[in-house]
Amino acid sequence: MPIIKKLLCIAIIVYTQLGAQAATRYSRANGNWTNTSVWSATAGGASCNCTPSSSDNIIINHSITLDKELAYTSNGLSGTLTINIGGSLNGGSTYSLDVKAGGTLNLYGSMTILNATFYNGSTINMATGSVFIVNGNFDNRNNSVNVTINGAITVVGSFSTGNGSLISGSGTINVVNGPTNNNGTVFTISSSTPCGTYPCNLASNPLPVQWISYRLERQGTNVLVTWATATELNNSHFTILRANPLGDFVLLGTVQGAGSSTLTNNYNFVDSNPINGTAYYKVRQTDFDGKWVDSNIMTIKMVRNNHVVLSPNPANTNRIRITGIAYENAQSSVHVYRMDGSEIKVIITPSIADDEIYMELPEQAVRAGAAYLVQFTSRDSVIREKLIIN
Repeated sequence: MPIIKKLLCIAIIVYTQLGAQAATRYSRANGNWTNTSVWSATAGGASCNCTPSSSDNIIINHSITLDKELAYTSNGLSGTLTINIGGSLNGGSTYSLDVKAGGTLNLYGSMTILNATFYNGSTINMATGSVFIVNGNFDNRNNSVNVTINGAITVVGSFSTGNGSLISGSGTINVVNGPTNNNGTVFTISSSTPCGTYPCNLASNPLPVQWISYRLERQGTNVLVTWATATELNNSHFTILRANPLGDFVLLGTVQGAGSSTLTNNYNFVDSNPINGTAYYKVRQTDFDGKWVDSNIMTIKMVRNNHVVLSPNPANTNRIRITGIAYENAQSSVHVYRMDGSEIKVIITPSIADDEIYMELPEQAVRAGAAYLVQFTSRDSVIREKLIIN
């Protein structure tokens, strides 16, 4: 009898251990997590009349609605959950996910849940193109270092990471409302408060500056350089560069940067000694560590003399060439007057090519031996020259 009892106990133990082994469950149709007809024990197989447990190897190839918790001590994921491309798991703003020690989340498709918590010893793999939406709060716990984000995470609520934690990868994390509390490393970011305003984007390779605009304007005889940034990260300063006749860019001046900022910042610099003709400028942004990046090259045309050249002059033809023009033709005009002030020719917004204009005077309005006044008007100045017709 004792032998029978002993064998019975062994059988119970073996059965219990086998029963505790993780099963593999495949989605076979769209539907709720707790719907037994949604799951199969084999890929593409019949219903197993069962639902996955948190310790199972779960493979989702369909659109599954999460209608139970995968969080907290008894329900947190300790097995493997794989959501393939085309598959999704949606718990909306009701159900959460905890990935416990030994648990693995492989995300190739999309997932939407309330709160997400990754524990030390868990493994998270988000592939490029995958999407993870957390409608509540996100927490990567102390020493949780096996988190690789190559896709995109959106966190509507708070974002926090524990001491010694690490999130690596080439993806992005967008924190909508915050706050953020970073006690570990997120990509290459170790700042405890990486977000100043919200929404806030945490990227694997954050740009030192996100440009809004940069442009050149004429301001009398000066050139005004203006630029604006949407965000700045460890930005020390900007330098304004202009190309010399050899094509080398030389320093004109320096403007202090905003350091790290998620606010819009507007900057300007005045070049009070611009070169004559076409000039090339760019703005260089420099980090605190000395690394730098340039804006695109900007061009502008300037004329610093106070006259244009008419040719031929004196003229024996009614076709006149005007050179020395380097202004925006959208706001310019040419007028020709007799010496008594009457106008014989006007060109509004003339076509300027290679800093010159060709103008044909009406034959019936000009006569030999007479003098005329040619006036060029731009946004910046009015220039007058006398024309003699032989």
